Amino acid sequence: MKSRLNIEARPMNLPTRAQSNRLLGNVVACALGLALALPSAHAQTWPDRPIKLIVPAPTGGGMDGLGRTLAEALPPLLKQPVVVENRAGANSVVGLAAVARAAPDGYTLLLTASFQTIHNWTIKNLPYDGVRDFAGVAPLGYTPLVLTSSAQSGLKSAAEFRAFVERNRTGVPFAASAMETRLGAEMLLQLLKAKSQIISYKGTGPAMTDIAGGHVPLFMTTFTSVLPFKDTGKIHLIGIAAKQRSSFLPDVPTLAEQGMPVEAGVWYGVTAPAGTPAPIIQRLNTEIAKAAQTPEYQAKLKTLWVDAMSSTPAEFDAFIRAESERWRKVVAEAGIQPE
Repeated sequence: MKSRLNIEARPMNLPTRAQSNRLLGNVVACALGLALALPSAHAQTWPDRPIKLIVPAPTGGGMDGLGRTLAEALPPLLKQPVVVENRAGANSVVGLAAVARAAPDGYTLLLTASFQTIHNWTIKNLPYDGVRDFAGVAPLGYTPLVLTSSAQSGLKSAAEFRAFVERNRTGVPFAASAMETRLGAEMLLQLLKAKSQIISYKGTGPAMTDIAGGHVPLFMTTFTSVLPFKDTGKIHLIGIAAKQRSSFLPDVPTLAEQGMPVEAGVWYGVTAPAGTPAPIIQRLNTEIAKAAQTPEYQAKLKTLWVDAMSSTPAEFDAFIRAESERWRKVVAEAGIQPE
């Protein structure tokens, strides 16, 4: 005869609601603790493999040179290679989008510039937000714009420039080779209650050639653009859009000295995907500050006519937000539509 299992029915000893809540609370606390511990543990071992520095510009240019100089200075400090990857295209959008989508683990960085704070207001259907999708790591340098006139225009001084603006208040002709140069002109003209007539160029080279040739009277541009023409007698440097004179052009007064307090220029820096752990951001900031002291790095900044900048990550984030808001106002007042 087959035996039959004799299973005695017993009441299940279920936990009370209070016990269940305590159990759930312990599970959630453990999960949160693990989540908080993971970035810290990652930061302690970082970096344990090569770091990628995306440069949103073609090889061979000034921005590429700055990125490669930084990439050469960092490996002895980080004990890992820093590999430059050029991602040019779509007015630098390709490179910025790649970093915005990258994992926030400290292994993908962006060599960025002023366009990061301008794209939100001038480019339609941008695949990222220039403020929210990036974390400031460290500023690298800044070069102000300089108000440049053609010698053939007869505009040699701020007074002559003001008189010219007064005569052409509804459309002051300015060359523009990039949005930074256009917005510099717009900011100056907004101060003087005048409208612009923008002549667009694909690059500063063609724009400066037409300025030197007398085809366009005015250009707000960078120091490196005017350098080849500075002593030719074909252009005049009316004023620098900065608070104080530049060590590169000490004889050129600021626009502020001449009653036109305008600050406009191009800055360079390093950012990372938003969400990158703060300890990694701080380590990068510290090592970049050390790299900036190397003779090779300082020499590269001088070739670009760029003054070095430094700050904490929090200060750099605040700077990026302020720049974005400043340019938003200029774009809105100028009536520039995203394209």
